[in-house]
Amino acid sequence: MQITLIASAALAKSLRDGAAHPVRAAITKAKATLYPPPTDDTTSAMARTFVLEAPDRAGAALAEALAAMPGVEACYAKPADAPP
Repeated sequence: MQITLIASAALAKSLRDGAAHPVRAAITKAKATLYPPPTDDTTSAMARTFVLEAPDRAGAALAEALAAMPGVEACYAKPADAPP
């Protein structure tokens, strides 16, 4: 399951730098993978947007838990693809 996480500037820097943080610990505990933002321009709004890949059974719960953490501005799971 794909999760989008939008972080505050401080949290985004911490996640990009690989620093220990409760958000990173929650991601690791859920056996999810954190992918860096699609840009290296740290002043861009996209520099605060991360993508996570989580096991389907843990994805929704992880997104909900992350959304409640300090520094997380938004976090949501991408709905599963469905045929028309």
